[in-house]
Amino acid sequence: MNGEQQQFVITGKLTIEEKKGYIIPGMSGYFYQYITVVVRDFIFFHDDVQSTTIAVAIASSLCCSIVWAICHLLTLGSSSASCKSTKDKRPSNRTSNFAWSKSKRRKSPTNSTSSEDDTALEDDIEVPCIKCGEYIADYTCRFVTCKICCLAPSSCTTHQAAEKRRRPYRIPRNGVTEINLSNNDITECPQRMGYIGPQLTLLNLSHNNLCHIPVEIGCLLGLKELLLNNNNISSIPDSIGSLINLRVLKLSNNFIKYLPESLTSLSNLVQLDVRKNKLQSLPAGIGSLLNLTCLKSGSNSIQHMPASLYKLKNLKVLKFEKNKIDSLSGAVSNLLDLEDLNLSHCQLSAIPRELGSCCALRKVDISHNRITDLPAHFGQLRELTRLNLSGNNLRYIPSTLLLSTIQDCNVSDNDFISSQHSIKCVPMVCKIPPLLELSARAIVHNNPHDKLEDLPQSLQEMITKRKYCVTCYKPCFVTFQMSLTFHQLSSVNIPVVSITCPACSSCSC
Repeated sequence: MNGEQQQFVITGKLTIEEKKGYIIPGMSGYFYQYITVVVRDFIFFHDDVQSTTIAVAIASSLCCSIVWAICHLLTLGSSSASCKSTKDKRPSNRTSNFAWSKSKRRKSPTNSTSSEDDTALEDDIEVPCIKCGEYIADYTCRFVTCKICCLAPSSCTTHQAAEKRRRPYRIPRNGVTEINLSNNDITECPQRMGYIGPQLTLLNLSHNNLCHIPVEIGCLLGLKELLLNNNNISSIPDSIGSLINLRVLKLSNNFIKYLPESLTSLSNLVQLDVRKNKLQSLPAGIGSLLNLTCLKSGSNSIQHMPASLYKLKNLKVLKFEKNKIDSLSGAVSNLLDLEDLNLSHCQLSAIPRELGSCCALRKVDISHNRITDLPAHFGQLRELTRLNLSGNNLRYIPSTLLLSTIQDCNVSDNDFISSQHSIKCVPMVCKIPPLLELSARAIVHNNPHDKLEDLPQSLQEMITKRKYCVTCYKPCFVTFQMSLTFHQLSSVNIPVVSITCPACSSCSC
């Protein structure tokens, strides 16, 4: 070691000893001393200017890197905390996710990249294809279908674009199951209503000012109750036939002129209410609603009941009041579970005797019609507790109808006879019926639907005005015995007629 080096070392040792307050004890202290001497004496205070410049540049770069790293770590920490708080505030169910994503998308500027937002939105909203139901429908498709099932690929801008992969649909576990928007003066249905999700079971839009129901309502495949009553709706979309799980459908107090034939696809429908509309007919295939138990279609302009309606063997409530119905088919005997029948304020002139086969009937309202005679078969309705016959042209009541056993009976405003001499009681001379009687019986027996166009006019009138025996319920034409009595009911004398055929009469030749 030469003299200069010895002097440097001595000088370095003396300089360090002068600063004993800064010396760190132990091995770390010696390492600190060595680094300090090297950096200060060898680099910054060395006579080599080039080395000093390089050292300064390296030190500056190192400081800048450290500052940048600290700022970056602080930024990451704040952004992660912000994302966590936003995630906590974000709703958990599918419907709320849709609303949140939609509002976020609406506030974003138009020049921003929308592809990422669209992808996120499609991930949040998963609705099954309205046609196949197995794959997720594309969000922007106006037909709510997947690419393969699109109803109009040529006009659908979504499926004309780039290829979209098909993903299988899985029913979400969590989500809104009931929505009640009644009595809110709503004039339009919520947009993209079909994308709420199939977990929705009840949708109540009653007592509003709705004029139009969107086609997307057919996407709510899980609906069990749909309440659209008391609005201004004029038509129902065909897509309603997709709601195969629907059990209750209320459309009363609207301006609907016709019901779509697709309505007959609702095989699980239990209650249908279309009162107070402008309907002139019901769908011809209404008989396919085999689970229907309640049908209310009063206050319309319906002229005929569909023939298939009498196939609804589970029907318990049938109400067609205030319509233009002029006849009731004998096929009504198929409705064995019918309990409540309302045909008031119609144009009925007769009641078929087959109605007596509906033994479960409890309430019958046929008031304010043109009925002149009741068949003796009414006496078979032993469960009857309420009967309204007011406002007709009845002259008497058959003796088989036990008015005293009916809790609520209204027979006011009829054309009842006032005395026994007002009706001609036909005495029966002989038990052996004449040839005319036998011929009429044969015609009725072989022609149960009363197709009498080919018969003479006099014979047609005789068969049309036939009577029925109160004992065996067989028809009587010219040979029968008639007796008249009066029954007191609510301070009114009601004439009661008893008709007996030769076979059930006790008289002798």
